[in-house]
Parts: sequence; structure tokens; C-alpha cells
Amino acid sequence: MASKRRKTSAKTRTAPPQEECVLPVELLDMIFLELAEMYNYHTTELIYKDAIVYKFPNPLVACSAINRHWHAVTNRLLYRSVTITDYESLNLFRAATKNNKTLLPLVFRFTVDFQYKALPTREYAQRKEQHRRSRAADEVWEVMNMFTSLHHFGISAQSLWRRDIVPNTPPKWLIQLKSLTLRGHRDNYSCKLLSHYLTHAGPSLERLSLIGYDQGDLHPLFKCPPNLRSLSIYGRRDGGHGPLPMVQHIERSVLDCRLEDISLDRRSYPTIDSLQPLLDMLKRHAPTLRRLHLGLSIPQPIVHTFIESLAELLALATRLHTFSFSTWRMHTLEPRRTLLDALPPSLRTLKLQQQELVQFCNNPLEADKAFVNEFKLNDVYLEEVDLVLGRVKDGALKELRTFHSGSAQWSQRKDCNWNWPPRKASERKRRQLRASGVESGVDVRFSTSLPDRLPWAFAV
Repeated sequence: MASKRRKTSAKTRTAPPQEECVLPVELLDMIFLELAEMYNYHTTELIYKDAIVYKFPNPLVACSAINRHWHAVTNRLLYRSVTITDYESLNLFRAATKNNKTLLPLVFRFTVDFQYKALPTREYAQRKEQHRRSRAADEVWEVMNMFTSLHHFGISAQSLWRRDIVPNTPPKWLIQLKSLTLRGHRDNYSCKLLSHYLTHAGPSLERLSLIGYDQGDLHPLFKCPPNLRSLSIYGRRDGGHGPLPMVQHIERSVLDCRLEDISLDRRSYPTIDSLQPLLDMLKRHAPTLRRLHLGLSIPQPIVHTFIESLAELLALATRLHTFSFSTWRMHTLEPRRTLLDALPPSLRTLKLQQQELVQFCNNPLEADKAFVNEFKLNDVYLEEVDLVLGRVKDGALKELRTFHSGSAQWSQRKDCNWNWPPRKASERKRRQLRASGVESGVDVRFSTSLPDRLPWAFAV
């Protein structure tokens, strides 16, 4: 027997939500704006990690389908951050903006990040793939010229697929752009693209992020924007460490700016002469620095000299509130003690990490040797935390609230005994340091890996 349906009147079905249940528009706008910024942060992180962006859905899409009241509020935030990573998404966005001209003014950030694989080996398939990429580049250029204003623009060199952009007139919104992200590739076209955008950028450009720029030279007419405030240079993730003449040229060219945020990672400096442009840049901007991240590969013979120079620069950074430092591993605290003693009193967030932790192997003798090295390295981390917390108690770092240490995790070793005395002593020391941090008002965290750059979407 069929179940009886409950009878509802038409008045009940179409009744609007109760007045006391409807949140004010101002409060909903604040909540949805936070969701939009969170979505932009996560998509930016996925792009940096070369991950697939479309697997992270926009939470505002579900919010806009709740009711008409929420849809009206979220309508202007749905297109606030647009990230395109494939040809199908590009076609959908181009069709939507052509059918509804009111969508383009709602776009606050626009990012196109195509990552192509190698071309096919067969001649016919290769020509077909090149034609497809060239057609996609033409449509990307068409969409770029549809905008009238943008706050942030990000693009990869492969998205334009060697398109000759020099004879073309730059988009009108480029003069008013405030934030620019460029992902390079292993060709000279990436350098031409960078030179083209920075040459035509207006004085309003304040943030510049470069991803994967490891070779080539800049255009002779290249000049950094005069009002640049934030610079992020992030190398390739496939181990591309080598002499970077282009990046060193950038380090020299930003001396006339007043940088407040600097993030340099996956950088290799083989000699002390190659470090000089970096030291000159940091010395120039030390009085105005607020956030600094250095992820460097420096040989042992010159690392002591660099740390001493960096300690002198930190003494000049009176406004620095975030400092992140990552270098090759050191089994003694002495090279870094000078750096820890020079931390400015304005510091609120500190992150320290030593790269290239020893990977355990199957050979028992080599594994035991690596384990001893890892144990010594772990002692260095704990001594660093103890030294920093001592400065907090003495009042030298009274503003410090967060301290992350890239400490080794013993649980990675499968055949390690949980009751091994050195391990239990290390775990006990960690608990004591965490408790000491709580008493001093500092959040102490231990992890095997720390972020290898500053979050790029923190205030876009």
C-alpha cells in the first residue's frame, strides 16, 4: 500500500524564510568573502604544488544554491577568483562572459596555468597537438583582452605557447595591475614574457611572483616597477639548481624599490661572489622588511660567512615580524647560534628548517649510521628551540607567538624500538619544550617539513 503524502498548501511551499532566521546582508557578505579568500588561497597552493586545481571545488557554488537570499549575496563573489587550468574551462568561461557582460567586472583575480606534457613523437600527432595549443593560446589572448580591469593576473608561459606577444598592444588593465604571477618554462620565451609584462606594467604593480625561472637573460630594457613591495622567486621542483643570472639581475634591479616581503626558495649559491647580489638586496631592504623567507643551498665552506652576514642584516630589520630560514643540515648549533642571537624583538613568527634529512636505507649498517646522524640533527633542533624560548623568557623576543622547527620524526624508522632510551629522552624533551612554550605564550610545533616559501595569497 502506497504511503500517504503529507498535504502542503501552496502558501506553505512558497513562503519565504522567517525574518528572524535571515542573517543580515553585511554579515553574510563577510562570511562569503572569507570563503572566497580561502578558495583563492587553496587554489594558489595547488598551483605551486603542480596539483590539479579542479579537484578543489568552490564552496560558494553550494552556498549560492541554498536560497534566493544567499544567491543574491554570493553572486558577485562567485567570479572573484577565476583559475583556468585546461582548455574546457577556458571555453566555458569565454562563453559565459560573452553571454553575460556583467561577469567580467566581478573578476578580481584571473589565473591561466596550462601545463602541457611533451609533444608526441609521430609527425602527424605532433602537428595536431601544436595546432591545438596554438588555438588555445589565441583564445587565452582573446580572453585577456576582454577585461577592463584586474587586481591580480597569473599566467604560465605554456598557456601562450610561444605566441609572439611583442608586436601586440598590451592589455589596458596591465597598467593598473597590482599583483602579477608568472610561471616560466625551460626556454627563452619565458624570459621574453617576463620582460614584456614588467616593461609595460604600470607604477601600481606592488607584488611579483616568479615560479620556475632558472635560466636565460632578461631583456635589456627590463626595469622593476618603482612601487614593488613584495617579491617571490620560486625555483623548479625537479631539482633545477644552478647559476641563475636572470634572478641575480632581478636582485640588483630591485635596489631602488622598498620591498616589504621577500621569499626566495630553491636557490643555489655555489660561491661567495654569487651571494653578493642577494646580500646587497637584503641590506638595502632590511629597514622596511616585514616578512622574509630564505630557502638556500649554500656549500659548507661559505655557509658560516653567509650566516654572519645575515645576522648583521637582521639587526637592521626592526620591522620584521615573520622569518623563515631553510639551509643544508648542520650537526652543530654554533653556525646558527649567531643567527638566533640576532633575531629582532619585533618577530612574531619564526620557522627554522634544515633540508635534506638522511633517508633510511635497507642496509642495516648504513641505516644505523644514518640513524645516528639523524639523532644528532634532532639534538640540534631541540637546542635551537631551547635557545629561542630562553630569549623569549628574557624579554628579547617578547612578541614571538609561533615557532615551527623542522625536527626529525623517529616514527619514520620502522625497525626502531619505541622504548629505545635516546628516543624516549627526545620525546620527553619535546613535551617539556612545548609546555615551556605554552607558559611563555609561544606555540611550539615540530614537523619533518615546513613550507618552502611564504604563502603567496596572504593579502592579495
